[in-house]
Amino acid sequence: MGERCDTVDKLLEKGCAENKMEFPVSSGQILQDRSLGKKSNNTNSTQISPQKMSLNLRPGSQATFQVKVQHTEDYPVDVYYLMDLSASMIDDLEMIKELGSSLSKEMAKLTSNFRMGFGSFVEKPVLPFIKITEEELANPCSSASSHCLPTFGYKHVLSLTSSTDKFNEIVAQQHVSANIDVPECGFDAVMQAAVCGEKIGWRNDSMRLLVFVSDADSHFGMDSKMAGIVVPNDGQCHLNSDNEYYMSTKQVNETSLFSCLTLMRSSFGPVGVLV
Repeated sequence: MGERCDTVDKLLEKGCAENKMEFPVSSGQILQDRSLGKKSNNTNSTQISPQKMSLNLRPGSQATFQVKVQHTEDYPVDVYYLMDLSASMIDDLEMIKELGSSLSKEMAKLTSNFRMGFGSFVEKPVLPFIKITEEELANPCSSASSHCLPTFGYKHVLSLTSSTDKFNEIVAQQHVSANIDVPECGFDAVMQAAVCGEKIGWRNDSMRLLVFVSDADSHFGMDSKMAGIVVPNDGQCHLNSDNEYYMSTKQVNETSLFSCLTLMRSSFGPVGVLV
């Protein structure tokens, strides 16, 4: 202890005036404590009480407080379906065109407060990941005597909605694209889906699930340096007015995800299964 910090008795022995001594006491205050409820609604879907506290602790001291936890029925769930639309996924695209109906049916067993959204990704549209001839840029499937969309990084297609019909309609309208190499820019897409909360429509009080669907691995951060892309991902939302990721050719995706998001991977082919 320093000269000014000691026990009360020792300070008195040293001649300190008692009315000049300070003896801070730890304190705590509950700032937000909404009541728990079995049923959730738009104003109260909390599962923990209290929700916010302020503690003022004396150095070295401890504080004890009680926390109550209760599972909430009909807790809101947001599911964003993020799909690889490279050419190898054309068969799988057909398989999921009725996904909205089957997914809603299963989720109804768990909650009635359920919403779905959809996004897609392929590859960074730069060399050496794609061919850059005028013909290949317009139709990357031209060498296979077929037609597909120009290569894109990530597109946010459908914001979270409770309409199963709308989800099925959007998925039915999707078409594949193509690129040269096997890995895709899936991590770019996951990053944007996580941080573009207003665009996606994530609710603050919901369980957020992102279902990642691909038959291939994703590029790692250093892969982009082959294309001369050296600027680290800044972890910000970069979707333009068409909801496309416009920084795809300018940033290396080597940033960790800090959004409260549960990522589930659904893979087709030899890569793996849902984990």
